[in-house]
Formats: sequence, C-alpha cells, structure tokens
Amino acid sequence: MNKKVPRIFKAIYDYKGDGYSDLSFNEGDILTQISHENDFWFFGSLNEKVGLVPFELVVELKPDLMITKYQKQIKEIKAQLNTMTDLIQECNKSITVITKEMNSTQIEIHNLQNENKKLKETDSLQLKKKLNSCCVICLENTRSQVIVPCGHSCLCEECAKYFKRKRVCPICRKKITKILTINPYYYKDFFNRIKN
Repeated sequence: MNKKVPRIFKAIYDYKGDGYSDLSFNEGDILTQISHENDFWFFGSLNEKVGLVPFELVVELKPDLMITKYQKQIKEIKAQLNTMTDLIQECNKSITVITKEMNSTQIEIHNLQNENKKLKETDSLQLKKKLNSCCVICLENTRSQVIVPCGHSCLCEECAKYFKRKRVCPICRKKITKILTINPYYYKDFFNRIKN
C-alpha cells in the first residue's frame, strides 16, 4: 500500500494561537498537515510542535508546483555555476598569462642587472685606466713627464712647468734634478737605462 503524501502549506500571515490547541506560526513558515479537521481548520505540525491551523491563513504548496519551482531554482543555480566556472577559467588563463609575463620580466630584470654590472665593471676599469694615465695634479691631461731621479711619471706637460720651478716631486717629495718628456708607457725602461 502506497503511503499517502502529506499536504504541505505555507503561511501567508502571522498567527498567534488563541487556545492551547492552536499552532502559532509566522509568515513564510512551512507547515505539514497531519489530519483534516473541517473546512476551516486542519491539524498541522511545525518544528516538532502540533496544533490546529486555520486554512484561511495558509496556502497549499502543490507537489508539482514545488517540483517545478525547485527545478527552476536548480536550473538557475546551474547557470550561475556555469557562469562562475567560466569566470574561474578566465581568471586561470589571466593568471597564466600574468605569470608568464612576470617570469619574462624577471628574466629581463636579471639580464639588465647583469648588463649593468658589466657596464659598471667596464666603467670602473676605464676610470682606473684613466686615473692611472692622468696627471695627478690636474686629473685631466695625460701623464707625459718623467721626474729624475725618483722616476715618477705623474705629471702632464703643463703641470710639469710648475714643478720645474718648485723642484720637488709631488709623489715622494724628493728633489727634482730634471723632468723628461717621454711616452708614459715606456718611462720605466727609459729610467732604468738612464740609471745604468
């Protein structure tokens, strides 16, 4: 024997029971009919409480209508889920693109840092070479003078004129005998020959 499906009702008004046997409820509550009393009342339940309910304050929820309603809600939820899934996929694609761009940017930054380091090293070497070949007094002109007898090649032609009068080496402070003009790259060999 098939079990009879209970009738379901939805409250459309608030109701505070007048008597001990009445069931109180609020608008929107869902009530289940336990038995039919008469054309005006039925015996119903709500949250494990039972009592009499007036028909005029509730509306019956037909199973077919409820199924249709729930099916519509399920369809709407599925559509929302599909939309969210599409959004998630788009976000994942964007994240993948951004990650690739970040990796590429990091590689470019690394390469630029290496190039900058090389340039600094090159500039440092060039500056060192320049300082090694510049006059120690003016730091502009190339060294072209050798001081005798100490052998320091530290002056350009213009600054050497001053030290010819001062007659003191700016490096070791030894007395200058004479100042010779020579290619600074060969002054040591030249000085050694003079000493010998």
